[in-house]
Amino acid sequence: MVMKDVDANGKVDQLLVTFSEALDTYTAGIAPWTLVAPPSGATMGSVIPSGATATVTLNEGAGVAATAARMLGRNPLR
Repeated sequence: MVMKDVDANGKVDQLLVTFSEALDTYTAGIAPWTLVAPPSGATMGSVIPSGATATVTLNEGAGVAATAARMLGRNPLR
């Protein structure tokens, strides 16, 4: 997983998550994804799968600038 600060304000606003296999196309939006204790209180904006990479866009939170993401997961049961 790579965390990015696209707008250079000190807050993580994009994640690039690479898997060992290509992801199936789906239309569930952010429903099958979970972000626990996101940096700066961010919320999930969108998830766009492409091949074996998912680009996760975060809506920046009002918290202090931080670059620590604790856990991101995809619920395989959804």
